[in-house]
Amino acid sequence: MNFETSRQFDKMIFKIKDQSVKIRLKKIILRIAEAKNLNEIPNLTPIVGHPNYYRIKFGDYRVGISLEEDTIWFLYFGKRDESTYKKFP
Repeated sequence: MNFETSRQFDKMIFKIKDQSVKIRLKKIILRIAEAKNLNEIPNLTPIVGHPNYYRIKFGDYRVGISLEEDTIWFLYFGKRDESTYKKFP
């Protein structure tokens, strides 16, 4: 699948200091790039009440994505806390 990143997502991943988190995020992005449909993406959960918005959980972190036609947009990355779902979607 094709994918794009938002400016906000780019800023969030630039701030990551933990190399293990960067490696895991890179693996997730590569899996999404190789996927032919959403069913092939592990740990993908739809956001209730928001069609075409999904989250991917790994550890204490969340990746927020949206699907527009055949392009996946990476919109949010951050550690799970009380404000995570106020920022995304």
